[in-house]
Amino acid sequence: MLPIISQRRTTGSYAGIAQDNCNACHAANYQSAPNHVSSAYPRTCTSCHSTTGSWSNVTAYTHTGFTFTGAHSALRTICSECHITGKTIPAGTTNNSCNNCHSTAGVATTKYESVTSISHITNNFSRTCTDCHTNTSWTPARFTHRVFQLSGAHTTLACNRCHTNGYPGSMAGITSDNCNACHSANYQAAPNHVAASYPRTCTSCHSNTTWSGATVMHQNFQFLYRHGTLSCSACHQSGYPGQYAGVSETDCYACHASDYREEHTTCSHTCTNCHNGNNWDNPRSKNGCN
Repeated sequence: MLPIISQRRTTGSYAGIAQDNCNACHAANYQSAPNHVSSAYPRTCTSCHSTTGSWSNVTAYTHTGFTFTGAHSALRTICSECHITGKTIPAGTTNNSCNNCHSTAGVATTKYESVTSISHITNNFSRTCTDCHTNTSWTPARFTHRVFQLSGAHTTLACNRCHTNGYPGSMAGITSDNCNACHSANYQAAPNHVAASYPRTCTSCHSNTTWSGATVMHQNFQFLYRHGTLSCSACHQSGYPGQYAGVSETDCYACHASDYREEHTTCSHTCTNCHNGNNWDNPRSKNGCN
């Protein structure tokens, strides 16, 4: 008795056909576009195709050299985006070999070699795109400044704020503490840092969070008690430190001459012998007066 298939009696035997020997029936498909023969595709169709749904559904295909992650996930069923001839991608392509597709020789002709701002060729940027870009979004690039760390307010800067010609390399030698290379205009503005002989290491007074609100370290005069609320101009009439060089914590008379009344004529100019900075009007004693 011959087997009955789909309620029809067979006229011969199909002995020896294995379940994974798809080519025995699908030879015509195997040789059609894309040509599986010239591409050396496996003859086990289930490596790429499934037995359910459409024959053209090749989502089962596993890219051993390039995994579909991030924005590349959408390319899984659009082979021609990478395989422009309908065949295999260039031999040896891996997840990090981005330039095979992102160059003028590949599909995305506006990428590496054709970019003029910022020119990747002129700057000899790495051809491993993942050094700066992610596969989630091509922009913005996460360029790592090895010499100058982008922190604080510097994280929002456009490249051309420091690199005037539009790309890194024009300011070779800039270091994190060489602030004057970019802030020379601020250095010469009011208060005039040049005239006051301020240090060119801006971080001595400023932070990289905000340029204003400098914290000046007074080596000769500590801001204690009521002195902590003084403005610079209260002591430095020209608007910047340096005018009263040599003033020390005990040289009170330099600023408090008007407070030095007649009853103080025999007293020491060291006001702290009797007064303190927190309560000027009620002296502790009169030991400083002769």
